[in-house]
Amino acid sequence: MEGKGYTYFGEVFDRIVRSRRSSQSAFARKARALGYDYTQSSVSNWVRGVHGAPRDLPTVADRVYGLSEYEWAELGLAFAYGQRPTKEDLEDIQEFRRFYRRLLEAEAAGDAGEVRRSRKD
Repeated sequence: MEGKGYTYFGEVFDRIVRSRRSSQSAFARKARALGYDYTQSSVSNWVRGVHGAPRDLPTVADRVYGLSEYEWAELGLAFAYGQRPTKEDLEDIQEFRRFYRRLLEAEAAGDAGEVRRSRKD
């Protein structure tokens, strides 16, 4: 997904859509057939973070594609926390949390000087 300008949520949603050999347009058409006012341009705006996705999007995606438990959980987490940050930004946040956790654990054990970042910058 690199280069498409998708948020983390957009990448997860796009991966699910593509795994069904579908597209944003096809998803919007199927959602309209279920009574939702979705268009391809609105879906595009959601995955790029221009606008927040509607609250019912994960449920609609499940109705349209029959999500697995893993897909449902992944889409739910991405929907809740990944509508603004890019995948790279989210990974940086996760790496910082791992580093800071190791730092706190080392301080508690009395080894604060031994903590090193695991990622090369």
